[in-house]
Amino acid sequence: SDINATAQYLMGILKNLLQFLKMDVGLIELESVPLRITDLFAVQRAMFEANAREKGLELEFVVDRDVPPQIKGDPLRISEVLGNLLGNALKFTHEGGVYVRCELGELSDDSAYLRFSVCDTGIGLSEDQQTRVFDAFYQAEASVSRIYGGTGLGLFIAKKLVEKMNGIISVKSSKGKGTTFSFTCRVDLSDVKIESVYDDTPPRFSAENVLVVDDNPLNQEVIKSLLEELGLRVFIASNGSEALDILKKNERAMHFSLVLMDLHMPVMDGCRATTFMREIPELQSMPIIAMSAAQAETEKSKCLNCGMDGYLDKPIDVRELYKLLRHYLKEAA
Repeated sequence: SDINATAQYLMGILKNLLQFLKMDVGLIELESVPLRITDLFAVQRAMFEANAREKGLELEFVVDRDVPPQIKGDPLRISEVLGNLLGNALKFTHEGGVYVRCELGELSDDSAYLRFSVCDTGIGLSEDQQTRVFDAFYQAEASVSRIYGGTGLGLFIAKKLVEKMNGIISVKSSKGKGTTFSFTCRVDLSDVKIESVYDDTPPRFSAENVLVVDDNPLNQEVIKSLLEELGLRVFIASNGSEALDILKKNERAMHFSLVLMDLHMPVMDGCRATTFMREIPELQSMPIIAMSAAQAETEKSKCLNCGMDGYLDKPIDVRELYKLLRHYLKEAA
């Protein structure tokens, strides 16, 4: 709806301003954790595939074969930069598509540089725009700003995040012929535990019903896309009260194989909804998994105490999601 679109737009502006302020006072910190580029790309595809499909655009992701299968870096910051570049590419492209690639750059014994490229067939940038596109609060000419909107902070923030990761971001474009944004980032190769191929292989299921309870439309789409690709049937609720209604009124209410429940929602939060569900005899053994960005141990204990079976951190790690689904659901032959 228009109201929802406006709310999402305003939330985007607020997020950019908060990021800008954090950078200004040096509050942005990086983490170094094991990650896979294939997982990052899977999440980006889930986030943007519906938008690309609506516009009739191709969306392709490629990881070169020489990129290490697992590295150590900051998945959140890499994803923020990729998400910004992908969002812009889709916004300014009306035919053709967007191509995302990860290549291996300079390599040493314990570290490497990865190069990411986001190439589109969109409206392109003039030479003057290319020289100023990474400036804070810069936008293209007024006519473009009125059509496409934006704060003029996204690419500035992306540039600062890339520099924080010891990398460089650049742009090549021709007016009316598309744009390619590229950035590098340093990642660690030392002390990386290579997990089994099994953990990285998407499981397949036979149309089991899963209920996703989350008040954020973007989160709903991301999780729904990830689950549907695995063969699952996904139902959506925006709060605990809606979830209860679906479970009570749907003719298949007693056959849901799993519930993924956000914790903090309006109307009825996840813990309260779980408490009500556990009072229904037929739902007492149904697996309910909490989802939250607050990774405190007290939060996890609260979930288990109110009757939930497990906990999934946000942003969702695709490998952890696969592991959880394999534990609670039966894979197809």
